[in-house]
Amino acid sequence: GMMVYGQSAAFLEVAPDARSVGMGGIGSATSADAWSVFWNGAKTALADKDGEIAYSYTPRTIHNMEKSRLHSLAGYYKINNKSALTAAFRHFSPGEMMNMKPEDYALDLGYSHVLLKGLSIGATVRYIHSDLDQEDAHAADAVGFDLSLYYQLTTNLLCKNAVWSLGAGFSNLGTDISYGGDDNKLPGMFRVGTAYKMPFNDHHRLTIAGEYDYRAIPSDEDEYMGAVGAEYLCYNILFVRAGYHWGDKDRGTSNHTTLGIGLSHWHVSADFAYLLADKSSNALDETMRLTVGID
Repeated sequence: GMMVYGQSAAFLEVAPDARSVGMGGIGSATSADAWSVFWNGAKTALADKDGEIAYSYTPRTIHNMEKSRLHSLAGYYKINNKSALTAAFRHFSPGEMMNMKPEDYALDLGYSHVLLKGLSIGATVRYIHSDLDQEDAHAADAVGFDLSLYYQLTTNLLCKNAVWSLGAGFSNLGTDISYGGDDNKLPGMFRVGTAYKMPFNDHHRLTIAGEYDYRAIPSDEDEYMGAVGAEYLCYNILFVRAGYHWGDKDRGTSNHTTLGIGLSHWHVSADFAYLLADKSSNALDETMRLTVGID
């Protein structure tokens, strides 16, 4: 999985954006943003805004890969009040390893559409290029597909005009990555999540969310993961986030706490997230994300 470079384009599993990372790694059912294409493309058809674009930087994907870098660019554009386009580009370089300089990139293009009031569907196609920079292994290409569903309902439970949402989807179903020798499967994921957004008044809003993920492919690396998180918005300017993520210790993604902060003013936003693992030996300990966006 995330521990072995080159195994099934593992960078595809690295959550690119600071908002979702700050909430424990949750994005299936939270409100739409530039990163919906990664978590659940269907959300964008029901987005409040006309469009959004953002850039995210991950300096170290795992703490013992000092030179690794993940650059991500993503966004959506609403064609009309029932449909939206999503797109993303991710470039991953793990740094120099055993005299190699491997690098990967992925390019996504997606479409989402409202089927019924509050219910939308999304589909994404992803082109993946992986180059191990080895003489005996040529660069490899693969194509992956995502399918997602999203549902939201306005309710007055606990708070007036609260929004309950539910999201689910499959991601990275597709062709194998072959470097000339072994065929590597893409990390096929199933995600399902729920969120509850409570606007207490014009100045304070709280969202609580939970998510369950299952990596089904490759079958020998299957793993169950879960997360809970919260996001508090104060005066439409300051976001404070926290979350907890748990995984399968045998698979190398052991439990971690996440913290996040964000600033939003006019049409510009900046977000930061930080991971703190239960054990300092965990590869994700003290990794971070920095995201900037415009809507």
